[in-house]
Amino acid sequence: MTHEISCKHLVDLVADYMEEALSDEARAQFEQHLSECGYCTAYVEQLKVTITLTKALSEEPEIDKPAPKELLDVFRKWKQDQKLD
Repeated sequence: MTHEISCKHLVDLVADYMEEALSDEARAQFEQHLSECGYCTAYVEQLKVTITLTKALSEEPEIDKPAPKELLDVFRKWKQDQKLD
């Protein structure tokens, strides 16, 4: 017989759930809670999307080395132009 878990407890367990590090019983309790709680289901889905997008960002090519300096130069020029208006 599984015991119910609270939303707070689910949040405490979510990292272990995502890493598949929960015991079979804890995983069953976690998934039972998800099947009954739309808020926690949305929370877990948002985390999954965040992880997917974060992985995609890390696969993007790095910004060219001159780009940050060029962006700063453009910003400084814009800021200077704003003072003149």
